[in-house]
Amino acid sequence: MQVEPIQSDRGPRFVRDWCGHRAYSDGAERDIRAHVTQRKISFGARSESGLAAGDACLGALKTCNKLGVSYWDYLRDRLEVSGVPNVPRLADLIAQRAAT
Repeated sequence: MQVEPIQSDRGPRFVRDWCGHRAYSDGAERDIRAHVTQRKISFGARSESGLAAGDACLGALKTCNKLGVSYWDYLRDRLEVSGVPNVPRLADLIAQRAAT
């Protein structure tokens, strides 16, 4: 475990690098920002199925962005729209990336 200095608005601080994971949560906060924005704009889901559908779409969007896959190509491929490039399953892409 290493301790490294960082600069903050309150002066220098030290952050531990614990098994390769930083102590701050900027990545996690960025991941939920779309959910918070959708909730504020739509005033929440009207039903449980609507909530599940919104979560599934935003989850797929975030995963596609992290993997460098076009979300719209992925969605069109899953809906079997003709003329769209073949996009592998996201689970396969994640497993492939984890293996390398």
